Amino acid sequence: MTLIRDINNILEYGRKTTSYKYATLLGIFDFITEHPSEQPINNLHFIPIVYLSHQFISYYYPFSFHDFYQGSLAADKTLRVLNYIEDFKLKLPSEKGIQEKILHKILTLDESGIFWINRLYELPDLLPESLLDLLWNVRERILLQPLNYLHNVNGEIIRFFGMLNSEIPFKSSYDEHRSQAIKQKHPSSMTWAELLQFDNTSLIIDDMTYQELARYRFWARDVILRSWFNYSLEGESRRRDSSNFEILLYKLLGYIYTSDLARDPLLISHYRDFYEEIDSRKCIYSGTIFEPEEAFHIDHFLPWSFYPINRFWNLYPSDPTINIKKSNNIPEWTESLEENIRSHIKLCLINKEHPLINNDLKYFYFNLHKNKDLDILTRENELIEEEIINFLKSERQKILEIIPGRIFNFLSENSE
Repeated sequence: MTLIRDINNILEYGRKTTSYKYATLLGIFDFITEHPSEQPINNLHFIPIVYLSHQFISYYYPFSFHDFYQGSLAADKTLRVLNYIEDFKLKLPSEKGIQEKILHKILTLDESGIFWINRLYELPDLLPESLLDLLWNVRERILLQPLNYLHNVNGEIIRFFGMLNSEIPFKSSYDEHRSQAIKQKHPSSMTWAELLQFDNTSLIIDDMTYQELARYRFWARDVILRSWFNYSLEGESRRRDSSNFEILLYKLLGYIYTSDLARDPLLISHYRDFYEEIDSRKCIYSGTIFEPEEAFHIDHFLPWSFYPINRFWNLYPSDPTINIKKSNNIPEWTESLEENIRSHIKLCLINKEHPLINNDLKYFYFNLHKNKDLDILTRENELIEEEIINFLKSERQKILEIIPGRIFNFLSENSE
């Protein structure tokens, strides 16, 4: 299979022996995991290079607190991305306009500060200047290094992705698009959403390949992480006589995927407050209505580990005991479950002018369905409800096709 061979060639060979190749592949699959069902434009899917920059920072920030092998460079040098992160950490304390709580968390939590850095992307505020600088510097490094070498591995062209810069003709070569991308000037003050639009260069993947990658996304993530682990372990063993660094390495590479903090407790708390405000207090599984001030969980209906989406159609009030039993399994779709889901969605849509709901609906229609001309506020709530229900059913079925057998049945669990 050509696709598997391309990925294997990148993992096994590559023309540069830094860990950038793993980070690039991981970033591609992270985008697909976050957007598994987005509609293509002219049969193509687009991954902005600055999105890969965002992911690189998430991967390497925890490494910046440790002297751990990430490339065959001179002993007194480190990867440029790590140097950029160190500069960012020096500049950040003097930044203005960052919420005091978030700034304090970043400055005091070391590796875990990355989760609070990632919160800055989700706020409607302008990105801190130091973070904007970091994103653009890392973007340039990605273009100069891994994307310069990964398209041609040992003389074999890697065909599952290409590159497109909007400033030059589509038919121009990969290297011409890449060279033009490097010329794009540093942006001025922007939000994260604006920056994604500002970047005029994307990796492009045709729809058939994208769908195939989506089917392999969980397998690929595990394979890439294992390859990165083995690469780092081998390099560290050659560099010095170390012991007991396997656990630390596992922690660093697993930071984004293994910590509950990745689920974004700050954002989830906003949804909890909103659900209490609109009286969406019904447990999605049992139908129990929670009393005011009664504790309840916010459950990812489709588990975060398989569907890392924080949107109102995937976040529901849940009885804490049931949520713990459910774990990362996928609920069986029943009439009562659908009724409870619809009840929640109806309440949210009544309040679709609220920033949380309005933003989620923009993501649903503008990002996933590529319908930028739709007027969300005038669209009938009943129609939106049906479209979300059908979408949720489809996403659930797709996950079950990839990882079958992970069914959670509330009735059978409750009868034990």
